Amino acid sequence: MNTDNFFILPKISYDVLSRAPLDALKVLILLGQSPDMPFNAICETLGLDRRSVSDALSFWQSENVLSEADMPRASGARVPPTAQALTESLYSGNFSFAVKEAESVWGALSRREVDALHMAHNDMGLSTEAIVLLIRRLKETGSVSLRQFERAALDWSKRGIKDAGAAEKYISGLARSDEYAARVAKTLGLSFEAMSAVERRTAGSWESLALQDEDIMNAYKKSLPYTKGNSPIAYMNKILIKDAAKKQSASPEAPKDGAQAVPGGEKRRYDYEKIRKRDREYLKRLRDEDI
Repeated sequence: MNTDNFFILPKISYDVLSRAPLDALKVLILLGQSPDMPFNAICETLGLDRRSVSDALSFWQSENVLSEADMPRASGARVPPTAQALTESLYSGNFSFAVKEAESVWGALSRREVDALHMAHNDMGLSTEAIVLLIRRLKETGSVSLRQFERAALDWSKRGIKDAGAAEKYISGLARSDEYAARVAKTLGLSFEAMSAVERRTAGSWESLALQDEDIMNAYKKSLPYTKGNSPIAYMNKILIKDAAKKQSASPEAPKDGAQAVPGGEKRRYDYEKIRKRDREYLKRLRDEDI
């Protein structure tokens, strides 16, 4: 008698067997023959999709036929595919040029790096082209660590930047933001290269405030007594946003809501002029102290 394919079911009640779906029975029999078979191999051998196999494993676990200790073996976690095998699987599809782009940054890919590419593509939904553009963007900014890639991929996914068109549009906006941040750095006499990514984004966002160089310099001088040698960008951001809000409220073109808007608007304009006068006096005192 040939016993190579012979399998004895574990002690299971008739009630459980009668309720077991056909796919679940197939999975259990296959695991009895090959306990260490990886999850993907089970899908391929039985011709089932991942959801069906997962449901089958969950059924046997809920009926205490497969224990928690059995589940990793059944799902293939105890015999994980190697980084080389995963890389080859990426190369086998249209994802190969994303792998090559990643290798230009990280060299021979480690398991963690391959897993990160898989996750960005399969779990976060980024297309191959979007991942290539993301890696190139990170190379341009010098943010090439694996952690930075993972955070950027998650950020893009949350923003809905998942295809080439959305990625190109987003990167174009970032380039304009960087250009403006470089102008700010030059105005302040700071090193753009020494600015962190957060500082560049913050300075780049000031373009929407329609600032003059004088406004930037004034905010810089105001921030100096409080930054104590640290980067002034974060403190300047508070000043510039607050000043922009005051200018908007004091503008004669600002919308007015009925009769109460006129006195309220006049009061805000008067307060704004007082603040400007106080700021001029403060800046003059700072200049005198510098001299």
